[in-house]
Amino acid sequence: MATAIAANITVTLATAVLLIMGLAPFPDNPILGAAAGRIAASVVILLVLVLLGGRSWMGISGKGLAYTFRHAWPLLLVGTVPSGITFYQALTGSGLPESFFSSLAVTALLCIAIGVMEEYLFRGIQLNALLAGLGGWRWGVIVSVIISAIMFGRTHVAQESVTGNVAAIQAALKIIQTAMFGVVLSETVMHTRELGSAAVFHALNDFIMMSASVALQGNQTVGSSYINVDQASNVYLAYGIMIAVYLLPTILAFLTIWKGHQTCRGAFME
Repeated sequence: MATAIAANITVTLATAVLLIMGLAPFPDNPILGAAAGRIAASVVILLVLVLLGGRSWMGISGKGLAYTFRHAWPLLLVGTVPSGITFYQALTGSGLPESFFSSLAVTALLCIAIGVMEEYLFRGIQLNALLAGLGGWRWGVIVSVIISAIMFGRTHVAQESVTGNVAAIQAALKIIQTAMFGVVLSETVMHTRELGSAAVFHALNDFIMMSASVALQGNQTVGSSYINVDQASNVYLAYGIMIAVYLLPTILAFLTIWKGHQTCRGAFME
């Protein structure tokens, strides 16, 4: 467990460096730069996961995909409705911009890179590291999932963006919402033993969320709307809706883990 945790810290720092370096060659296209950084980080994460003994959880299958989507599909609703409305308004209004398809392709590349990087890091290295030490008893499995999910949520909020009480509340809501997403995918990964299936679902979820803002509206930033003090009430409402939609899948995920995983030592101990 100590080796896995040390590797997790190392690969997290390496990932942060690679994400920053990825932006350098693409000053005019931050989305492409973000994708390049995440692809580089994914390579490092995959290598570390193999070295730690996590190869058995790295796959993907039709059965695993079916299980993942059957248990996690409500999470997709959060982005589908607003994106669908935005696309409809564009198609019935001014039409698609000239750069639409190229922007959509770059967005898809970024989302694939995000799905692979985050699932293999958080559900792959991090969750398995916790399970290696705590997964020998039922409550240890639950605690491992919770800690991993909270850490996953925490990385989606930059410390420097929390500048007051309003921002702090929004940051807390973002962490809760993202942690709930992490709990649901932790359950599917533990059941299917497939990080690849979770990565596909994660990539699709992010693509649905980002496609309208990037391809239609030309937004060239990643995660810029997580905290917005000027539109606090709208942000509160958005996170409230997301958390409400995520609530039932999260509860069901915890119940499934409790019933089906009295112990789970993870891929590193298999």
